[in-house]
Amino acid sequence: MTVQREQLEADVLIVGAGPAGLSCALHLANLIKKHNASGAKPELSAENIYVLEKGREIGAHQLSGAIMNPKALAELVPDFEKTAPLDTPVTDDAALLFTKGSSFRFPITPPPFKNKGNYVISLSKVTKWLGGLVEAAGVNLFKEFGGAELIYEGDGIAGVITEDKGLDKNGKPKDNYTPGYELRAKVTVLAEGTRGSLTGSTAYRTTACRLVSSSRSNTPIRNSILTKRFKSGRRTPCSKICSMVESSFGTARSRSLTVVGTQCHEIIWMAD
Repeated sequence: MTVQREQLEADVLIVGAGPAGLSCALHLANLIKKHNASGAKPELSAENIYVLEKGREIGAHQLSGAIMNPKALAELVPDFEKTAPLDTPVTDDAALLFTKGSSFRFPITPPPFKNKGNYVISLSKVTKWLGGLVEAAGVNLFKEFGGAELIYEGDGIAGVITEDKGLDKNGKPKDNYTPGYELRAKVTVLAEGTRGSLTGSTAYRTTACRLVSSSRSNTPIRNSILTKRFKSGRRTPCSKICSMVESSFGTARSRSLTVVGTQCHEIIWMAD
């Protein structure tokens, strides 16, 4: 059965309302405001920026405390200190060596451990505060909408299909079933984090993979084993592709193997 989905169009679709996704949305909204204020045409609208958040509220999935360097935030929100939930400024730092019954302070704090001038924050509170700024800027925030799958057009990403609602534990529709939305955008930004489901899925989309030798002017290497294994549309993890190349060309050569891009359209074999 073909599912009929409501389709929405956006200029920019951002998946994930964490600090990165919200900062992206706010920066774009600020650029749109400057663009319109300059009288440039066509006039743009921040309402055409969509942000998806699977949590019930903004900041619900940001659980950690953090030390925040305010430099980037100061560029994004110059007067952030007036309203941002900054718990405690760091006034001193030290590196200690702990023994079984005591501790010793190093005479010099290594640069990576220096946090003076930074802030101790609750990431959840800062994210919620950023969400308020983004909504005030006119951006559309969709809470409780998780991305289910990416929409591909050719080799590019054209948007996201959101999760269906009203499914039972076996994934079967219940009486309150509501299909997810088909959100299409000119630009799709994946800000889910390193373990995001949609971000991870791009690494398994392998279309027309080919092996290229840098020492032969990027001429595709013809190899019967690779030709049989690398078929267009087959979902093959990058690690598996690398092991195939290694078994075909030898360990010494595959050590300098480089995978180009998350979609693995090409594998460069550096045969130096």
